[in-house]
Amino acid sequence: MSSRKARPDAPARVPAKLPMVGDGEGLASRRMRRILDDLETLFLADGFMHLTTDDIARKLRCSKATLYRLARTRDDIYAKVVHRFLDKVHADGLQSARAASSWSDALVGFLGAGVRGAREVSWAFVRDMRRHPGARRLLMSHQRQRVAELERLIEAGLMRGGYRALHARLVAELLLPMMAKVFEPEFLTSVGLSLAQAYEEAYRMVEYGLIPQDSARVPAGKRSARARKAASDERVARQLAKLW
Repeated sequence: MSSRKARPDAPARVPAKLPMVGDGEGLASRRMRRILDDLETLFLADGFMHLTTDDIARKLRCSKATLYRLARTRDDIYAKVVHRFLDKVHADGLQSARAASSWSDALVGFLGAGVRGAREVSWAFVRDMRRHPGARRLLMSHQRQRVAELERLIEAGLMRGGYRALHARLVAELLLPMMAKVFEPEFLTSVGLSLAQAYEEAYRMVEYGLIPQDSARVPAGKRSARARKAASDERVARQLAKLW
């Protein structure tokens, strides 16, 4: 391990994949998981850029040495917690889409992960993600990954007649700057919406633009139609399970 120390003014180092502490067994690893959970709760509620390592240790009632077992610098602690939160949103979206039995449900589930994640965070956390260089890079990387996965979902649905005939890449790419706009507090204040409300409105535009209005309708009394729809749902579920 290198003994070279980072300069105080050096930008945060954000590895491509931040390792999670506490994946093993035993009391020590469970304690570290609890500390990460507490850190995430603290950051989501109050933000993080105003917190020193001493502040964090005091609020979590742990030693600074324990915190430095999570990461080597304060910036790395910030990045680890932001990465952990964004990873949960990402996993939620993929899991919801894979578990769906229709293309419309897959789209709603995938996009809904962003809405559910937005409901958990405070303005302070959003502000600090935008202001902190390492956290902002993680947020932009997360959004680019979500856009790429949305494009893949749309393309697969278009090929099988599950969505309206729109340009998959265009829809997905337009979503990224729209989501960046949604994270601007001044913009949200001007339109009178919370972050979660704005996310939901933005995703509804995508949802309503892509999903045919009659995609889930089955004529009343048509048992054969219901049977065909059930078979179609089962086929779609298999296709979605293999998509990512």
